[in-house]
This record gives sequence, structure tokens and C-alpha cells, in this order.
Amino acid sequence: MKKRYLVIGAAILVIALIVGCGLFSHYGKERFCDGDFHPRFHGKDFSEHVLGRLDKKVEKLDLSQTQQEKYQEIRRRIEADLAQMSKDRKALFVEIQKEFDREDPDVNVVAGLLKGKIQRFPVMMEEKLDHFLDFYNMLNKDQKAQVIEKIREKIEKVHTG
Repeated sequence: MKKRYLVIGAAILVIALIVGCGLFSHYGKERFCDGDFHPRFHGKDFSEHVLGRLDKKVEKLDLSQTQQEKYQEIRRRIEADLAQMSKDRKALFVEIQKEFDREDPDVNVVAGLLKGKIQRFPVMMEEKLDHFLDFYNMLNKDQKAQVIEKIREKIEKVHTG
């Protein structure tokens, strides 16, 4: 039962992150597709924003030195994943823009590009869950209880929201 809550909570967090990215896609000249973000990031790029929030959450767990070292290694992997996702997203939008810049754009080509991106989604989700599990498994009993409580709160918000 605990494992189920853990996986569901991690999946909800990852999906919320992805949906949050999508929310920035419609903001005028500073829209997501141009590689910029809504001004509320105050000069930070998205990965800095995500990692900063992650650091604040992890700080509350009061990690030991050994745990902190493991967290920094996991954080580096997350940072590399975010950088690659950003690079891939920008490349995808360049390809989509090229197609729509043609006199007679082929929407089937665009759909194919997007389908290719969607097909990679399960692998990306697995990687994010693996990062979460690596982090969770290094925690002590009390820290795990804190994380589970936060996940329960998030699940409750989803049910009542």
C-alpha cells in the first residue's frame, strides 16, 4: 500500500511539473515556445526554478552529510535531464516552426513530430520515478514519513480540488 502511494505521488508530481510547463506556452511574446518563460521566473530559467524548489523541499528534511552527497548526485542527474528536455523541446519547436513556415504546411508531419515526442514520455516518466526512488530510498524512517505525509497532502488536494 505504501509503495502504491509512493508511485502515485511521484507520478502526480511529475505530471504536475509537465502540465505546469504547458501552462506557460500561451503567454504572448514571452511564451514558452520561444524559449522564454513567464516573467514570474524573474530571470531564472525553468530548470533553475524547479531545482530551487526541490532544494527548498529537501532542506526541510535535514539530510545528513552522506545523504546530502547522494542528493547532490541525484540533483545533478535531474539537472542534466532538465537541460536535455529543454534542448529537445526547443529542437521540436524549431522543426514545427519550419513546417508551419512553409507555404503549404503538412499537419501530418507536425503530428508525426508530436507523436514521436509522446512516445518517449513513458521512458521519461520512468527516469523521473527512478530519481525519486533513489532519493526516497536513501532517507531514514522519519524523513520517509515526512515525504509520505507531503504526498498524502498532495493527493488529498487532488481529491478535494
